[in-house]
Formats: sequence, structure tokens, C-alpha cells
Amino acid sequence: MYPRERLRRAMALYAVTDRAWLGERTLASCVEEALAGGATFVQLREKEAPQAEVVLRARALAP
Repeated sequence: MYPRERLRRAMALYAVTDRAWLGERTLASCVEEALAGGATFVQLREKEAPQAEVVLRARALAP
């Protein structure tokens, strides 16, 4: 378990993805923009996608 202060700092700017807002952009480019803009935590939110699809998207975003 992480100390509360360490978690607070790690989540200083929490970004949540939503494919409905992507338009012509890719998920990867939007996540890159969020991180470049100072996001310290990104949640991949895919409420309607099957779990296997979510896992594939998450792996594609991982360094």
C-alpha cells in the first residue's frame, strides 16, 4: 500500500479517456498530449468495450 501523500502526488492531474471525444485523433495521440500537458495519471475508460479489447488498447498505450 502506498502512503497517501505519495498517491496524491502521483495523481496530481488525473486524465480519463473517452473515445467519444477523439474525433479524427487517435487514442494514443490524445494520451500523449495529456501526458505532455502535465497529466500524471491516465485512466483508460471503455465502458462499452469487451474486456479483451480494453486489454489490447491498454497494452498498445504502454511504453
